Amino acid sequence: MEYDNNRPFSSEGAAQERKRKHALGKGVIIGVVATLLVVILALSCVFMGLIRSGNIHIGIDGRIYVQDVGTSDNEGIGTKVEGKLNALDSLLGDGFYFDNVDDEKAADNIFKAYLAAYGDKYTVYYTPEEYKSMMESTSGSFYGIGAVCQKTDDGSILISEAYEDAPAYKAGIRNGDKVTEVNGEDITGMDLSVAVALIKGEKGTDVNLTVMRNGEKLSFTVTRDKIDIKTVSSEVLENNIGYIYISQFDDVTTEQFKSAVDDLRSRELQDL
Repeated sequence: MEYDNNRPFSSEGAAQERKRKHALGKGVIIGVVATLLVVILALSCVFMGLIRSGNIHIGIDGRIYVQDVGTSDNEGIGTKVEGKLNALDSLLGDGFYFDNVDDEKAADNIFKAYLAAYGDKYTVYYTPEEYKSMMESTSGSFYGIGAVCQKTDDGSILISEAYEDAPAYKAGIRNGDKVTEVNGEDITGMDLSVAVALIKGEKGTDVNLTVMRNGEKLSFTVTRDKIDIKTVSSEVLENNIGYIYISQFDDVTTEQFKSAVDDLRSRELQDL
């Protein structure tokens, strides 16, 4: 620090400078605190707004649940069921049940059971994995065994059509076979989409299927591959009538339909 020898040193000026710096620092701190308080207040308002709209719920166990659809605690089953479920969980956790429970799987089964209580077979709860599998099936291309599956009254999965040159057909599975187990797991009590999700898998991987055929129990190991669903079939009927049948509408249906039309038009048809 340099001093001007021609100016006398003033302790009063130094004190004023210290006060000025102190006031400046205090002002900065107050500004930061005020900003934080405003941010906290704004977040609190947003949080409370989401609670009022029903997008955020605080369970009786203290957990915070966030959901896309806004609902109030007075809608649906409400907190009464939640309280009873927590009571049951606490009871089982006090030595009445010794195995660990998969909480996520338990919750998914609760959601499935609640929707099943409506009695509408078209109203089903899907887990993210099951929903992904369903969307893959509607695209018309997926990795699987190459067979059309249907749910039967006895709970098994009926192979209504095994695509020729597809993995299932090559392994020996035929139309009319009923799948009862997938990799040793009983699937007779499962929703169709859940059972099909077990059958599907990565390309090149194997899946073991237990099927019933004319009262006989058979086992097949099928290597999964890319499957383009056959949604369009065609043939020439009597009197040279071209016939096209669409089994379902997927992303691949348009091109398959065009190919079928072109194939039939290349023949000498009386009508289509």
